[in-house]
Amino acid sequence: MSIGFLAVLAGGLVTRAMVRDDWALQRTWQIEPSAAAWLFGAVVLAAVLGLAWRAPAATACAALAGLALGWSLALDVVQARASYATGYWYGTRGTVEAAAWVDAHLGPDQMYLSAKEVAIRTHDLTYVDQENVAYSLSIGRAFDGTWAGQPLHALVTWQREPYVAELFAQAFPAAGFQETARFGDYVVYVPAPGS
Repeated sequence: MSIGFLAVLAGGLVTRAMVRDDWALQRTWQIEPSAAAWLFGAVVLAAVLGLAWRAPAATACAALAGLALGWSLALDVVQARASYATGYWYGTRGTVEAAAWVDAHLGPDQMYLSAKEVAIRTHDLTYVDQENVAYSLSIGRAFDGTWAGQPLHALVTWQREPYVAELFAQAFPAAGFQETARFGDYVVYVPAPGS
């Protein structure tokens, strides 16, 4: 067996058992020191084994390449089975459920506010991207529950970021909307009775 192949196995096992994607979900952008030690140890071991062939740099490079490949394959396995977003807005949960809420509660011509990730999964594409309203609120513009003169029938918002959650939690009730449902990182508001 080659050093590179052994490094692929080592990288995959360490990543699958100790690293996974916790660093991305927790937004620490660093792995645990014990996992880093195991990965570093594999490179050092490869360099030491390379001394017998007078090629420690080459075997260390082969180990690094193998670890990278093993890391990638192990992370692919983790992400393929993940119940959360593994692309943009990594770790977001509830997208499918929020889209199902839109399909069940809004008609095809009812305009609503939503994150793009929800809207593209619905049958109703008459939506306003929440980024437009978030920007308007961030520069001090008031929100009145309409967009371009059209009433918004629901606000299906991504609120994983505390800043966005606070911005919406202040503006939406003041505009006559009340929270009606939560799906993971999404909060649904509808017009309050009598508003």
